[in-house]
This record gives sequence, C-alpha cells and structure tokens, in this order.
Amino acid sequence: MPNFMNLPFFKKKSSAESREYLFALEIGHEAVKTAIWSVVNKKTQVLSIGDPVLWDESKPDELITACDKSLSDATTKFDSTGQTQPQKIILGLPSDWIVSDKISSEKLKSLKEITHKLSLTAIGFVVTPQAIVRHLHHVEGVPPTAILIGFGQSQLEVTLVRLGRAEATHQVKRSSNIAEDVIEGLYRFGRIDMLPSRILIYDVTKDLEDIRQQLLAYPWQAPQTKLSFLHFPKIEALPSDFSIKAISLSGGSEVAQAIGLIPPEPIAETPVIAPASTDPVSPEDLGFTSDVSASSVPETVVPPEKPRVFKSRPKFQIPKFSLPKIPLLPVFIIVFFIALLGLFVAYWFLPRASVDLIVKTQNLNLEIDLPLSTQTVEETVTADQEKSTTGTKLIGDKATGEVSVINGTSSSKKFPAGTIITSPAGLKFSFDSEVSIASASGTADPNSYQPGKANVKVTATGIGSDSNLSAGTQFQLGSYSSLDFISRNDTAFTGGSSRQVAAVSKEDLSSLKSQLLDSLKSQSKDKLVSKLSDTQKLIDSSVTTLISSENYSAKVDETADKIKLTLTLKSHALSYDQTELNDQILSEFTPKIPEGYKLLPDFQTELNLKTSKDDKTTVSVKANALLSPVIDTAVLVKLLVGKTPQKALSVLESQPNIQEVSFTFTPKLPEFLRTFPRISDHISVAVRTQP
Repeated sequence: MPNFMNLPFFKKKSSAESREYLFALEIGHEAVKTAIWSVVNKKTQVLSIGDPVLWDESKPDELITACDKSLSDATTKFDSTGQTQPQKIILGLPSDWIVSDKISSEKLKSLKEITHKLSLTAIGFVVTPQAIVRHLHHVEGVPPTAILIGFGQSQLEVTLVRLGRAEATHQVKRSSNIAEDVIEGLYRFGRIDMLPSRILIYDVTKDLEDIRQQLLAYPWQAPQTKLSFLHFPKIEALPSDFSIKAISLSGGSEVAQAIGLIPPEPIAETPVIAPASTDPVSPEDLGFTSDVSASSVPETVVPPEKPRVFKSRPKFQIPKFSLPKIPLLPVFIIVFFIALLGLFVAYWFLPRASVDLIVKTQNLNLEIDLPLSTQTVEETVTADQEKSTTGTKLIGDKATGEVSVINGTSSSKKFPAGTIITSPAGLKFSFDSEVSIASASGTADPNSYQPGKANVKVTATGIGSDSNLSAGTQFQLGSYSSLDFISRNDTAFTGGSSRQVAAVSKEDLSSLKSQLLDSLKSQSKDKLVSKLSDTQKLIDSSVTTLISSENYSAKVDETADKIKLTLTLKSHALSYDQTELNDQILSEFTPKIPEGYKLLPDFQTELNLKTSKDDKTTVSVKANALLSPVIDTAVLVKLLVGKTPQKALSVLESQPNIQEVSFTFTPKLPEFLRTFPRISDHISVAVRTQP
C-alpha cells in the first residue's frame, strides 16, 4: 500500500500578510500534473508546478499514487520546509469524464477515493480543453477559433473551437500515422463548411516539435483529404505547462470569486468552472468533505346650475276661514296611541327570518350485476408523429492493402476469396480474391529450401482507422499453424476511417409508438363519445383498440436524424342509456332506504363489462348514493313562530340529524326585541347536507 501524503488544511498566519494557497490537479488519460496557486493583488497566480507523472488507466490505483507524487513535487518546489500544505483543490478533467454536465459515476468514485486518501477538499472542476480555450482568450485578448489537439501516448483529444467556444470534442486512438489520426478526429465532427486554419497542439509530458513538423509536412489542402481548409493551417505547439496554468488561472479565478478570495465581477464568457456553491456540482454532490390614489385625480368641476325662471301665473285668492280651538292634551294622546299602534303593527307584520340547517347524510352502497341494452359504436383515426433519433451508428471506410502469403508445406494450397487473416491485435482482414500458393521447394542441400509465395489484396472486416496497420505486420492465416502458412504486409494498410452519425434505435421506435398510441386512444374515445346522444354513455371497460397499420420512415440502425410514424387505430365500444341504468339502480336502492331518509338524486356509478352478446350486455355496477334525513320544514316553522333565538336554537338542536343551525333576521332589531316572526309565512327554512 503506497504511503500517501497527508495534506491538512492550511492554517492562516495571524499577520495581515496571510494568504490561502490552493492546489490545481490536471488528470489526463495517461498522466497527471499539478500546481499551487493563490490570489495575489486580487489576481490568481501560479506559484509552483509539479512534474507530470505517468499512470496506467487500466490500473486505477496508479492514479492515486501519481497524484500524490506530483502534488508532493509541487509542494516541495514551493516550500521546501513543508510548512505550507494546501488542502483545497480544483480539478481539470478530460471531456469524456463528463456526462450531461456531471462527472460520470465511475470516475466520481475514483475522485472521491483520491480526495479522501490525500486529505483534500475538492471545491470545483473544469473540463481541460475548455479551460485552455478560455486561457487563450485571456492571453491573446480575442476569442480563439482553432482546432485544439491534446496528445497522449495511446490516444489524442480533438476539440473544435469557434469564437472562444468549444463546440465538440472527440477521442481518437493513436496509430503510427499522426496526420491520419488527426484527420480521423476531424471527420468525426461531420460535415463542416470551413475548418479553422489554425491548429494548436499540447501535451503535458513532452515537447511536441517533432509532431508539429510531421503535421506541417502533411498536404492538408490536397483534394484526397476532403478537408474544408480555406488556407493551409497554421500549426502551433503550446508549452507543456499551458494546460495546468489554464486550469489554475482561468478556473481558479471563478473558484476564488465563489469562495470570497476575489470580489465577484461580471463575466462575459460562459463559465467553465463548476464551483462548490453552484450547479451542476458541489463538494457534497461529489461526495467530498465538509398606485394612483384618488386624491391625485383632479375633481370634475360642475358649473352651478342656473336658477330656473318661472313665468308668472295669475294669483288666486284663498278664502279666509277660522278653525275651532281643540285642547292639545287629547290630541297628543290620540297621536301617541296611533304611533304606538303603528309600531306594534310593524313589529308584528314586518319582521322576517331565515333558518339555515345542515343535516348529516348517510352513504348507501350497492354492488350488483344488471342487464343493459347496448349499442356498438366504432371509429377509425389516423395520425403521424415525428421525433429526433437518439441512437448512433459508426460508419466509415475499411482499410485495404496487400499481403504476401507464404506456404512452408510440401503441397500447393489454394485459398478462396473471403479467407480471414488476423493481426496480433485481433484485427481481421479477408482476401479480396482467390489465391494459389505453390509448395515449398528445394534439394537435399538445406540452403536451397524455398517456400511458396503469392500476393493477394485484402480488406478489413470492420471500419475505422485502427485497421491502418503499418508495414511488416505478420498475420495468422485462418486456423493454420504459423509453421505451415503465414502472411505479412510489405506496405502499410490505408483508407480506414470511422465516424458517429445519428441512427434509429429500438427505443426510438417504441417510445414514438407509445406516445402516438396514447394520443390516438384519447382521440378515438373523444370521437366515440361525440357520436352518442345526450342520454347515452360509454362503458369505459368495453373500449377496445386495434392497430390496423403502422409505418415508420426508417428501420432500426438506419441513419436518420428524425423518425416518423404514421399510425391507424380502429376502436369500438358499447354504449348504454343512462336513463335505463338509473331506473334500474333506483329500483334496487328504494327497498334499502331506511325510514326517515330520502335518496338524493345525483348518485355515483362505476360500470365494468361482464358479458356481451348481440345487443344484450351484463355489467357489474358499483353505485354510491347519499341519504338525507327527511325534515318537515312546515312543522319546524310552527315550532319557531314567536320564539326568541335562544329558545328556537334549543328546539332545533333537540331534533334528530340536525348538525348545525344559523339564523338571519330582517330588519335588524336590538337583541332584546329580536324574535321570530309571528306570521309563519315570514319564516323560511333551508336544508343543506353534509357528508
């Protein structure tokens, strides 16, 4: 078990000059590289860079050891005393470690193990090619447009960059021909009208001048390459420390703002770092520690009305007469009694009262099989729907070449077209034509032995640049022993290429059919219902559908960006007359109604088809009805006449099945005068139910 470096949290110094130091870790498919960075004068600066350390991707444990070694080297270069040991770290990851803007679950497990064993706290991650693009923008002052290529020992990473944005990235396995590998990566971007005339290459482990010279020697604008370069591309090699500086400076500036080391500033570009406090990832997600008022409206000024002028009329003379003198006391008494009588009449005849009663209902359930007269309704609907395909398919060309077949036996041998030969790496090729090989010849002299030999054209059985084998490769011929027959290519195989294109998957067909079928079922049911009269209803359980035709625009594995389905659905169902059903249910309910209750009209029913023959159908019916207590409101009114509200409440609460009572009186009289009217017609009673 390797001895991992323990990196506790860096303790800040008590002086005003204290500063927080952080790690940056770039993880590649074959090597890791680290740096120590901090914020100096409100800007991120790289203070130390560790040596790159190689690791084998097939042995995950080597990744932890490589990270520990490079981090230790960066720490020693920065502070040989070992007193400065950062704890927080930002990660630079390959693009194929990211799925839907999140770290893949398999790689996430490895990152958790690294940070746990090295006592580190991850505060964000950055995709390495995107960090390089942003750092180029910062260094050059303009958004770059280029082809960015990262070289490893076994593969390369090709990124298409336009106006400072990484549009797509592809990984390509390396072969003996560097230029062909780059072309393979460019082909995988699909059809592009014009490729950037600038190629930037980088590698964290070695100088790239030799590779740059190979690429400069390649005829990029030759017709056979079929590449859309407007000019011969300018090829530049980035320094070996450019990528780790990009992660530290470009990614680190955003992290520094997120954790408060730098005041936040508006950023025009799309962020490339995923800080701990924002989506799509956080340390916890990664599993790491830790009105105009009325007064403002001018009033309308109404001019004063002019006084009306009346024409003068003839004056009439009122004859003068004299009234007899009447004593005032008797008049006052008479007026008083008349007023008193008027008040009494008003008190007796004018008041009105409303009584609101809430009664408790009971449920009555019924489950029974009933015969119904039914009719069959049918409908046919057709519709089409289109969706984007989600599958992919690898297409391209097969590598071709020529091999020499050597016969070491004493008999001649004929091999038919299609004979398979296999490379040491397991790649298979087939003979393009029949080939005959003479037997070995010679005399008693051992030096005169001469094996039979013949040449034949071969073609790879699969597409891709992996089959572009270099010259001198020895192949296994069928199942024959290599002591009897061998084959070898004297010249390199060429022409193999591959690229991913959109294709139709089984899931595309099934999901499209499911969506369209659901829509057609809903449409067909609506059309079935539209054919019914007001009293007719469908038996939902009787609705059946049948697909009469379905046509897809493409088959499984065919290349297509979109898939279209045209579907025809036939449906039929049974309908019944709601009035007939209600009459039957009512006849079944009536004997079950207890005394003192009545059946409320709107009962609920649920039908399920049992049997159907001709126009006679048997259905299973579940019905639920509400029973309301019978309240004789005329009797209640007689009991309430002339009662005070308190006595009326006592009378009503003594009645069975009454849950709540409320009164409303008009006009509103003082409480000591408030009583129910003496006239029964002035009292109204409303009964409401409560389940």
